[in-house]
Amino acid sequence: MKVLLLFPPEWLPTEPYLSLPILTAVLRSAGYEVIQKDINVLMYDMMLSAPFLRHIQKRIPHARAYYQQRSTVQSLNEEYQRLLNMLCNCNEEQFTHLIEDVEKARRILKSVVSTSPLS
Repeated sequence: MKVLLLFPPEWLPTEPYLSLPILTAVLRSAGYEVIQKDINVLMYDMMLSAPFLRHIQKRIPHARAYYQQRSTVQSLNEEYQRLLNMLCNCNEEQFTHLIEDVEKARRILKSVVSTSPLS
């Protein structure tokens, strides 16, 4: 029998969830064919990619306009004011550097994972 175990997104990557690996080991020792997928890792890999970050960049003017308009109707709380300030200060050069840094980090991580004895 084949079993697919999925770990859902929205988990902190710094706090690994160990139930699935343990369940996978138990099922495999009982003779089951188990595939384990961490959707959380796949989600971060997708979100921290150049295409997705460029997609986010295209949305910045809309978000900026929304919060600027909202601030004319009511005062923004500290969190939203800080967000508006970041949106107003975001420029192409910063975004390009961010994407370059993220892609570099992804390459390093993937090279470490691919050379790991556990992979």
